Amino acid sequence: MTDQTDKAMKIGRKLVELSDRLMKVMEEARAVKDEKESSGIDLTAYNVVYADNDLRHVDGTNLNNCISSFAAFETWATTNFHDDIWQTARN
Repeated sequence: MTDQTDKAMKIGRKLVELSDRLMKVMEEARAVKDEKESSGIDLTAYNVVYADNDLRHVDGTNLNNCISSFAAFETWATTNFHDDIWQTARN
């Protein structure tokens, strides 16, 4: 293979890997959101617990915002068909 071919293959493999990782993150974020909702946990009720542990840098409001942001990202990706592109690349 030529140097350019090697580079193209390296870039292609990296894009496939990134697409797979991104889709997995979206799937995991959806599962966490579903788990939180089905358990009925109010994350803001655990601010004291977070403050006394390794999550001291966040609070329940911030964590709820993370869930909302992941959901908004997934909605954007789905609405604009980016998820289809990443899904095709990861297969």
